Amino acid sequence: MSACNIVLLLLKKDEILQQEFDSLTNTLTAHVIAAISPQVAAVLSASELIKIRAEELAQMKLMLEDSQNIPNAASEAAMLTEYAVDAVLSSISNVKKNAIELLTPSLSTTQLSINQLSTLPVPNPPSEAKPYSAIVQQHAPPSAPILAALICAATRECQILFEPAPGKTLFTPNASLADIATKMKMAFSAIQTKGSPTINVKATIQLHNGRLIILKIIEALDLPTSIKERRFSIIIPFLLISSDVEDSVWLWLIEEENDLSNGAIESAHWIKPKLRRAPNQTVAHAIFHFADSNAANMALQDGIYINKEKLHP
Repeated sequence: MSACNIVLLLLKKDEILQQEFDSLTNTLTAHVIAAISPQVAAVLSASELIKIRAEELAQMKLMLEDSQNIPNAASEAAMLTEYAVDAVLSSISNVKKNAIELLTPSLSTTQLSINQLSTLPVPNPPSEAKPYSAIVQQHAPPSAPILAALICAATRECQILFEPAPGKTLFTPNASLADIATKMKMAFSAIQTKGSPTINVKATIQLHNGRLIILKIIEALDLPTSIKERRFSIIIPFLLISSDVEDSVWLWLIEEENDLSNGAIESAHWIKPKLRRAPNQTVAHAIFHFADSNAANMALQDGIYINKEKLHP
């Protein structure tokens, strides 16, 4: 699945949840309005009826006052009053009964909708809108150069560099890599002890300067060679040519100035030979070899102080 598809799926999921929430909200609103509207009409009707009965009672009072001497007038007025009161009570009872009958199914539907709403995931509160590039970076797979760098770093973790002593060679230039691997494995088998792990030579690479890289090696050979730890080299630009980069004391002072551990900078040298410098040249580029990857990364990220001047690799 491509990065674009991933982004589209994420956006569609949020839109579906929002649509479900809006639809359920509209449904609840419609049910409440549908349930209340008849009751409002019934209440208004009952109010009008009560008003009419009140007017009739007022007229009856006037009739009683005007017809005190008329036989049976009081009895008739009492009957009319009782009739009016019964009508008012009946109207109120009908309103109550109709409200219960109309609201019961609506309340059941509302409760069902609320239960459905509780099962839906609560949409996240609106957050700050992210650009398309940020969303793609969160979900896109690592690019090919990044994967290649990770593979290269993992490969280097299982490599050991054997450097011959000055004037010596490990193997003849015409020796095949298969012969070198066989001889190295035989040598490791000869020095392997009972408690040591199994040694396996996966591959060999013979460098042009006579050095040799052996993969998966954990023991040293009894040959005129030295095992060198992997170095992490960075370029320091515009360094004063008066700096004695090849002096170990000078390197130690640089380590102290940058709060680095002793031996963090293994060595340094100029990129261009001194003989090729211009007469008026004052600065040049140098390569610092770090024995510690953390120190090299700090120099790349934060820069390095040299004689109270901060330089950025």
